[in-house]
Amino acid sequence: MKYKSISFRLLIILFTTVTVIQIFFQVINSVSIIHQEKQRLDQNIEVIKSLFLNNLETPLYNFDKKQIKKITDNVFIYKEIIGVEVGENGNLQIAQYRNPVTGKLTDTLQSEYMYKHFKDDIISNDVFLATITIYVTDHFIQQRLKSYFYNFLISTLFLLSIILSITVISINRILNTPLKSIMATIDMISKGSYDLDYSVYHCHELSNIDNSIVTMSKTIKNRESDLLNSRNEIRELQQYLNYIIESLPSMIISVNENNEITQWNKATANFTGIESLNAIGTNIFDTLEFIEKFKKTLFDVSNNHSAIEFIRQSGIIHDNKIFFNIGIYPLHALSIKGCVLRIDDITEFELKEQQLQQTQKIDMIGVLAGGLAHDFNNVLGAICGTMSLIDIKLKRPEVDIQEIRELLGIVSDATKRSIDMVQQLLFLSRKQEKTLMKIDINQVIKNVEKLCDNTFEKNVTKQYNYLSEPAVVLGDNTSLQQVFLNLFINAYHAMTIMREDQNNKNILFMDIKKVVADKYFIKTHIEAKNIEYVHISIRDTGVGMDQKIIAKIFDPFFSTKPEGKGTGLGLSIVYTIVKQHEGFIDVYSEKGIGTTFNIYLPLLHTSVSEMLNNEEVVIKGSGKVLVIDDDEYLRVIAQMMLEECGYSVQTACIGSEGVEIYKNNRDIQLVLLDMNMPEKSGKEVFDDLLAINPAIKVIITSGFSADKRIDETLKNGAVEFLHKPYSIKQLSETVRKFI
Repeated sequence: MKYKSISFRLLIILFTTVTVIQIFFQVINSVSIIHQEKQRLDQNIEVIKSLFLNNLETPLYNFDKKQIKKITDNVFIYKEIIGVEVGENGNLQIAQYRNPVTGKLTDTLQSEYMYKHFKDDIISNDVFLATITIYVTDHFIQQRLKSYFYNFLISTLFLLSIILSITVISINRILNTPLKSIMATIDMISKGSYDLDYSVYHCHELSNIDNSIVTMSKTIKNRESDLLNSRNEIRELQQYLNYIIESLPSMIISVNENNEITQWNKATANFTGIESLNAIGTNIFDTLEFIEKFKKTLFDVSNNHSAIEFIRQSGIIHDNKIFFNIGIYPLHALSIKGCVLRIDDITEFELKEQQLQQTQKIDMIGVLAGGLAHDFNNVLGAICGTMSLIDIKLKRPEVDIQEIRELLGIVSDATKRSIDMVQQLLFLSRKQEKTLMKIDINQVIKNVEKLCDNTFEKNVTKQYNYLSEPAVVLGDNTSLQQVFLNLFINAYHAMTIMREDQNNKNILFMDIKKVVADKYFIKTHIEAKNIEYVHISIRDTGVGMDQKIIAKIFDPFFSTKPEGKGTGLGLSIVYTIVKQHEGFIDVYSEKGIGTTFNIYLPLLHTSVSEMLNNEEVVIKGSGKVLVIDDDEYLRVIAQMMLEECGYSVQTACIGSEGVEIYKNNRDIQLVLLDMNMPEKSGKEVFDDLLAINPAIKVIITSGFSADKRIDETLKNGAVEFLHKPYSIKQLSETVRKFI
């Protein structure tokens, strides 16, 4: 049994200590007693031996055996003597022995009891009489020692029992009972009870322990109270932070290193329709598919500890297209590792901005309409006049082929010019998705220049300095044309309708160059990055502006033009588009002198040959093509172009006819299908053809690329869209890709 009681252990220690001490002193005392007893025995034996020898001398001399035996018998009155031998020349004359235990005489010596023996010769008057041997035992000394030890042991045990009893009572009173009380108190403290009554004991050590327990209890109580307060504060802070996150209009999502969602605020739940309980713990790329394209970014942010933001991103959720800004920030706290995503839904803002841009485009078209109508009439006049002249010349008996070719060249140039004007007008006016591509700013401004040439009065002198090499940026063609057309029209108005004195010299300057943003440039242009920019400067000699007006020109609906001459959206949209292209714009103006707009767009490095490869090459081919178009002229022209390229062509003027032809001629390899036709639209005709042959190759054509049916037909399996009007080069390249 294993005892743990302190009092029991103290008693064991005390008992052992006292016992060892008693035994130690008893051993020492026993050794001393034995030594003294043996000394006394030796002394007695010497006396006995001396008397014995003296008494035997006469009987031995007279050889009186009777007297000798009597003397030897008398020796045994001493209990230490256990044997006497009297002999002469090795012959025993008398030998008597005694058993010390029984006290009876025996015939043999009890050697196991012998302590020592004494042997002496008896000589009288120089005459050898006999040899005397006396055998002595210490048996009685040992018996006395045993008796002494037993008595000592009994007395010691009695004494120890008294001492232990007194000790037990004392320990129980002085130590054990207080300790049990202290242990009970500590046990209650461990269970959370701190408001206790304590007894202070007279023992100084226990009093110190008791005081320490009181102090410890108060300390623990205070610390627990502080800990409880801290926990409450942390809980309140967590709730407060959670309320902040929940009340934010932005979507806040946190993910761990395994891309599992750990935070999903109310704005996210409202936007996605997924409650936080269903979202937390799931993989973010499974829950929000439009985040998939940022998968590598999340990994980089988490490992590189650097935040990244993206603006005007698009995606699909619940089959609806959305626009959003997203910021991805690293999350590292204690053992937590992951990212926090802040997503702002800007779909409504983007749609309104597109509407504003579309409104401003229409406003610009109104400004350009008069000049375009005039120029278009000039082009039509050139075509009609030239064709009538060709008709007359062809009626002559002799036709000058070279002269006819020159006239046809005029018609061709005028036609291309009219096509170019219509394309630019449609390109500018239509509402479409922004598509980023490699664009040469030289060509963008040249297209704007053509539009402005048809509108601006001749009293405005234009000085345009184009870059001798491509100035390529990554941008949206329509948006950038809108930017420069706005700035050109504003410059034109500043020199005409906004000026009272029309006698001034009106000059519109435009200059394109490349600029490297070094540290000095960045100091004066805080929005610049350490990259190379395309710098477009547009300067006029118009009325100019003061600083108060300059501070407001980029505000929506702010305009300095006469009523009815502007919407106030132009420069606001210019600023927005430039920012969308990661560029920036600044303005310098002086009242009465003029205004300069400086636009900086990030330069995209590309080869010159890549931007200038426009060589007209007709690509030959072979195969059978079906042309379905309700416009006779375009149908015939398409047939002639395809036959010129080496293809065999069949035509149909309506969709149903085209479907019948395809049914009866399954060797047709490609269909050129117009989208806008009577009876059945191009989309419906495509569906009929697809039902006949799911693998059919169809190229759809239209003069209006913003038709939603075009995208639907392409999604359903049409191989390509070809915009009307198209050249033989464009047609041959497109057809050759598929047969």
